[in-house]
Amino acid sequence: MIQKLRKKLILVSMLSLFAVLFLIVSVSTTVSYLQMAQSADSTLNMLARNDGKFPKGREPFKRSPELPFESRFFSVRLTADGELLAANLERIAAIEQDTAVAFAEKILASGKKRGFIEIYRYSVQDTPEGTMILFLDCGRSFYNFKNFFITSVLVSILGMTVVLILIVFFSERIIRPITESYEKQKTFYHRRRP
Repeated sequence: MIQKLRKKLILVSMLSLFAVLFLIVSVSTTVSYLQMAQSADSTLNMLARNDGKFPKGREPFKRSPELPFESRFFSVRLTADGELLAANLERIAAIEQDTAVAFAEKILASGKKRGFIEIYRYSVQDTPEGTMILFLDCGRSFYNFKNFFITSVLVSILGMTVVLILIVFFSERIIRPITESYEKQKTFYHRRRP
Protein backbone atom coordinates (compact mmCIF):
# COMPACT_ATOMS: atom_id res chain seq x y z
CA MET A 1 0.00 0.00 0.00
CA ILE A 2 2.80 2.42 0.90
CA GLN A 3 4.64 1.70 -2.36
CA LYS A 4 1.39 2.32 -4.29
CA LEU A 5 1.02 5.64 -2.52
CA ARG A 6 4.62 6.54 -3.37
CA LYS A 7 4.09 5.67 -7.04
CA LYS A 8 0.91 7.75 -7.14
CA LEU A 9 2.75 10.71 -5.61
CA ILE A 10 5.48 10.45 -8.25
CA LEU A 11 2.96 10.04 -11.07
CA VAL A 12 0.80 12.98 -9.99
CA SER A 13 3.85 15.19 -9.50
CA MET A 14 5.27 14.35 -12.93
CA LEU A 15 1.92 14.76 -14.69
CA SER A 16 1.47 18.15 -13.04
CA LEU A 17 4.96 19.23 -14.05
CA PHE A 18 4.41 17.97 -17.61
CA ALA A 19 1.15 19.93 -17.89
CA VAL A 20 2.79 23.14 -16.64
CA LEU A 21 5.84 22.78 -18.90
CA PHE A 22 3.66 21.90 -21.90
CA LEU A 23 1.61 25.04 -21.30
CA ILE A 24 4.72 27.22 -20.90
CA VAL A 25 6.39 25.86 -24.07
CA SER A 26 3.14 26.09 -26.06
CA VAL A 27 2.42 29.68 -25.04
CA SER A 28 6.01 30.89 -25.46
CA THR A 29 6.42 29.32 -28.92
CA THR A 30 3.02 30.62 -30.04
CA VAL A 31 3.93 34.13 -28.89
CA SER A 32 7.32 33.83 -30.62
CA TYR A 33 5.65 32.72 -33.87
CA LEU A 34 3.10 35.53 -33.73
CA GLN A 35 5.85 38.09 -33.09
CA MET A 36 7.78 36.76 -36.09
CA ALA A 37 4.69 37.04 -38.31
CA GLN A 38 3.83 40.52 -36.96
CA SER A 39 7.36 41.78 -37.61
CA ALA A 40 7.26 40.42 -41.16
CA ASP A 41 3.80 41.94 -41.73
CA SER A 42 5.07 45.32 -40.54
CA THR A 43 7.86 45.21 -43.14
CA LEU A 44 5.45 44.01 -45.85
CA ASN A 45 3.02 46.83 -45.02
CA MET A 46 5.82 49.36 -45.43
CA LEU A 47 6.74 47.84 -48.79
CA ALA A 48 3.09 47.82 -49.87
CA ARG A 49 2.65 51.51 -49.03
CA ASN A 50 5.68 52.30 -51.19
CA ASP A 51 4.84 50.25 -54.28
CA GLY A 52 7.09 47.31 -53.39
CA LYS A 53 10.15 49.34 -52.36
CA PHE A 54 11.53 50.76 -49.16
CA PRO A 55 10.98 54.52 -48.81
CA LYS A 56 13.92 56.84 -49.32
CA GLY A 57 15.63 58.52 -46.37
CA ARG A 58 16.19 57.43 -42.79
CA GLU A 59 13.03 58.84 -41.22
CA PRO A 60 10.82 55.70 -41.56
CA PHE A 61 13.54 53.51 -40.03
CA LYS A 62 14.16 55.20 -36.68
CA ARG A 63 13.56 51.94 -34.78
CA SER A 64 15.58 49.77 -37.17
CA PRO A 65 17.70 51.79 -39.61
CA GLU A 66 19.29 48.62 -41.04
CA LEU A 67 15.93 47.14 -42.11
CA PRO A 68 16.25 48.01 -45.82
CA PHE A 69 19.73 46.51 -45.93
CA GLU A 70 18.98 43.27 -44.10
CA SER A 71 15.60 42.49 -45.69
CA ARG A 72 15.45 40.13 -48.63
CA PHE A 73 12.22 40.38 -50.56
CA PHE A 74 10.66 40.09 -54.00
CA SER A 75 7.36 40.89 -55.65
CA VAL A 76 5.18 39.54 -58.45
CA ARG A 77 2.65 41.69 -60.30
CA LEU A 78 -0.23 40.09 -62.13
CA THR A 79 -3.09 41.44 -64.22
CA ALA A 80 -6.68 41.01 -63.06
CA ASP A 81 -6.76 37.93 -65.34
CA GLY A 82 -3.74 36.45 -63.55
CA GLU A 83 -1.19 37.10 -66.31
CA LEU A 84 2.34 38.09 -65.32
CA LEU A 85 3.10 41.81 -65.56
CA ALA A 86 6.45 41.83 -63.77
CA ALA A 87 8.53 39.99 -61.21
CA ASN A 88 10.98 42.09 -59.21
CA LEU A 89 13.78 39.85 -57.96
CA GLU A 90 16.44 42.53 -57.44
CA ARG A 91 16.60 42.13 -53.65
CA ILE A 92 16.88 38.34 -53.49
CA ALA A 93 19.24 35.80 -55.01
CA ALA A 94 17.61 32.53 -53.95
CA ILE A 95 14.49 32.80 -56.13
CA GLU A 96 14.12 32.36 -59.88
CA GLN A 97 11.30 34.01 -61.83
CA ASP A 98 9.55 30.66 -62.48
CA THR A 99 9.49 29.89 -58.76
CA ALA A 100 8.23 33.38 -57.91
CA VAL A 101 5.40 33.09 -60.45
CA ALA A 102 4.51 29.57 -59.24
CA PHE A 103 4.32 30.91 -55.64
CA ALA A 104 2.08 33.78 -56.81
CA GLU A 105 -0.28 31.44 -58.70
CA LYS A 106 -0.53 29.11 -55.71
CA ILE A 107 -1.32 32.02 -53.39
CA LEU A 108 -3.98 33.45 -55.71
CA ALA A 109 -5.59 30.00 -55.98
CA SER A 110 -5.72 29.76 -52.17
CA GLY A 111 -7.57 33.07 -51.87
CA LYS A 112 -5.57 34.08 -48.78
CA LYS A 113 -4.27 37.64 -48.37
CA ARG A 114 -1.46 36.85 -45.92
CA GLY A 115 0.47 33.82 -44.83
CA PHE A 116 3.61 31.80 -45.32
CA ILE A 117 4.73 29.86 -48.36
CA GLU A 118 7.84 27.90 -47.50
CA ILE A 119 10.06 30.42 -45.64
CA TYR A 120 8.47 33.50 -47.22
CA ARG A 121 5.82 35.66 -45.60
CA TYR A 122 3.53 37.05 -48.27
CA SER A 123 0.99 39.83 -48.62
CA VAL A 124 -1.48 40.19 -51.49
CA GLN A 125 -2.20 43.79 -52.53
CA ASP A 126 -4.83 44.96 -55.00
CA THR A 127 -3.49 47.59 -57.40
CA PRO A 128 -5.06 49.53 -60.30
CA GLU A 129 -3.23 47.22 -62.75
CA GLY A 130 -4.27 44.00 -60.97
CA THR A 131 -2.52 42.30 -58.06
CA MET A 132 0.88 42.70 -56.43
CA ILE A 133 2.13 39.93 -54.18
CA LEU A 134 5.02 40.85 -51.89
CA PHE A 135 7.25 38.16 -50.41
CA LEU A 136 9.62 38.64 -47.48
CA ASP A 137 12.35 36.08 -46.73
CA CYS A 138 11.87 34.96 -43.11
CA GLY A 139 14.51 32.20 -43.24
CA ARG A 140 16.57 33.60 -40.34
CA SER A 141 13.46 34.16 -38.26
CA PHE A 142 12.29 30.59 -38.90
CA TYR A 143 15.75 29.29 -38.00
CA ASN A 144 15.70 31.26 -34.71
CA PHE A 145 12.12 30.15 -34.02
CA LYS A 146 13.01 26.50 -34.63
CA ASN A 147 16.08 26.76 -32.36
CA PHE A 148 13.98 28.42 -29.64
CA PHE A 149 11.39 25.65 -29.86
CA ILE A 150 13.96 22.83 -29.79
CA THR A 151 15.83 24.45 -26.89
CA SER A 152 12.57 24.90 -24.95
CA VAL A 153 11.62 21.24 -25.45
CA LEU A 154 15.10 19.97 -24.54
CA VAL A 155 15.30 22.15 -21.41
CA SER A 156 11.81 20.96 -20.41
CA ILE A 157 12.81 17.31 -20.86
CA LEU A 158 16.00 17.87 -18.87
CA GLY A 159 14.03 19.67 -16.16
CA MET A 160 11.48 16.85 -15.97
CA THR A 161 14.27 14.28 -15.69
CA VAL A 162 15.95 16.17 -12.85
CA VAL A 163 12.63 16.64 -11.06
CA LEU A 164 11.80 12.93 -11.50
CA ILE A 165 15.13 11.96 -9.92
CA LEU A 166 14.54 14.40 -7.03
CA ILE A 167 10.96 13.23 -6.48
CA VAL A 168 12.00 9.55 -6.49
CA PHE A 169 14.77 10.40 -4.03
CA PHE A 170 12.62 12.55 -1.71
CA SER A 171 9.32 10.68 -2.03
CA GLU A 172 10.39 8.15 0.54
CA ARG A 173 11.06 10.96 3.03
CA ILE A 174 7.77 12.64 2.14
CA ILE A 175 5.70 9.53 2.83
CA ARG A 176 7.78 8.40 5.86
CA PRO A 177 5.35 10.02 8.37
CA ILE A 178 2.45 8.24 6.65
CA THR A 179 4.38 4.95 6.77
CA GLU A 180 5.17 5.40 10.47
CA SER A 181 1.58 6.29 11.23
CA TYR A 182 0.35 3.28 9.29
CA GLU A 183 2.78 0.96 11.14
CA LYS A 184 1.69 2.37 14.52
CA GLN A 185 -1.95 1.82 13.61
CA LYS A 186 -1.22 -1.77 12.58
CA THR A 187 0.67 -2.42 15.81
CA PHE A 188 -2.09 -0.83 17.88
CA TYR A 189 -4.78 -2.80 16.04
CA HIS A 190 -2.91 -6.11 16.50
CA ARG A 191 -2.40 -5.45 20.24
CA ARG A 192 -6.07 -4.76 20.78
CA ARG A 193 -7.21 -7.95 19.09
CA PRO A 194 -7.83 -10.76 21.59
